[in-house]
Amino acid sequence: MSLGRRSGRLAQLLALTASALMPALVLADGLDLRGVGARQIAGAGLPLFDDDPFAQAVDVALPGAASTTVAVAWVSGLSGGGLTMQARPASADVPDAVLTTSPEGGWPDAANKPVPTGQLPSLRPTGAPAADPALAIGATFRLHRRLGVGVLAVLPQGAMVNGTLAYTDERGALFGQGPRWARFDGNDRAPAIAMTVGASPWDGFGFAFGAWMSQTTVAEADTYVSTLGSDDPVPIALQTRVETSLAWRMGVRLGGGARRWLAGLSLQQARGLEIESRSRVTIRGFGDAGPELEQRDTGVVGWVPTRVDAFGRWRGEGWRLAAGLTWRDRPSGASALPEPRIAASVAMGAAWEAVAGAAWSFAWQPAQTGRSNWVDNDVVAGSLGVSWRTERSFGTLRIAAGTRLDWLVARTHDKDASTIPDEVPPLVEPATGAPVAGAEGLQTNNPGYPGYRSEGWIVSTSLTVTLQR
Repeated sequence: MSLGRRSGRLAQLLALTASALMPALVLADGLDLRGVGARQIAGAGLPLFDDDPFAQAVDVALPGAASTTVAVAWVSGLSGGGLTMQARPASADVPDAVLTTSPEGGWPDAANKPVPTGQLPSLRPTGAPAADPALAIGATFRLHRRLGVGVLAVLPQGAMVNGTLAYTDERGALFGQGPRWARFDGNDRAPAIAMTVGASPWDGFGFAFGAWMSQTTVAEADTYVSTLGSDDPVPIALQTRVETSLAWRMGVRLGGGARRWLAGLSLQQARGLEIESRSRVTIRGFGDAGPELEQRDTGVVGWVPTRVDAFGRWRGEGWRLAAGLTWRDRPSGASALPEPRIAASVAMGAAWEAVAGAAWSFAWQPAQTGRSNWVDNDVVAGSLGVSWRTERSFGTLRIAAGTRLDWLVARTHDKDASTIPDEVPPLVEPATGAPVAGAEGLQTNNPGYPGYRSEGWIVSTSLTVTLQR
């Protein structure tokens, strides 16, 4: 076997091993955008109340002003909608002739020859956006008159940690992967845990510093190949380890307390569960075959981008109003512009309290006219909630329920054929050199070609029990 054929075989082995270990970057949204506690969900994700520990998800400086309060929330929901694919022209299919013929001069990339469209697995349908069920625990503890600590934990239900391999271009067709939700994919999730220390050095001013816990999972695979041309199973040694890191968060707030108004600003670093993979192939008789036999990749599961929240609220006798703006960074390559979010909410009542809110957030991903096939939409949201409070000997008990409807505005993506790679150059018959019919024009296995339309809805509901001491 020639060295060139050996190199191609090794490249395929490395690609397969890396694929088995390597989930791609998928952007988490869900609870990070909508909130977790019932009062926060009902208030369009805004920090309306200092006695709501879940408000510290946005109001990072809350622990410096809040009393000792513990809350437990269950979040669930329903969703619908999905994708409608445009009719695919038969002329775009990769023909079976690629198995028996080749372009003049040979294939430019012998290790990645195109696969006939008819031999690919059926594309798995892109389902509805995920509703993100979770159990959440939030608490603030008063350590001193001007010092407090906040804790927040969001634990996904079902699979606690889950990551799936995702190619968003023509490579996805090899695994039956079609277009994929950029922000609402329920197949990628990870727990979120934060701790924050806040202080109020004087009345009307507070600040806080803290961190989200992030993790890095390292997976290493060493493969030993005794015979290059054999399809027999090969021994693989796997090693994994989990490392913990921190993503900082900080915030300031002005007003509050006896004042009718409050303004705050929070900054939180990007976080997620990072996956690192290393694949290495050793061949019998070659020893250490050199750096070309090793491949390293990195991806992130449940990624939440850097975000900045600016918010304010005003309260009167038995009512309060709040408004906020969220700036969330986009992943590199998605767009040069950030993703803004605008929200407003109102609350009325005392022992019985009603809350309502509205929000708009813009799609992260630009129009998918090229190879990539992300599914992303502008989101319009409306929310409602109610809570009941009672004084007990052990403290103030509050039971709250909130629901929110997120409407994903319909969006259509039309592919630009000039930006889609032609996987099949002009083919020629090996015996005669004559052109092969059916190989003219664009042939591609891109799962989003020639375009698609996405829309959907998510109803999130939370039941929350809070005890304030």
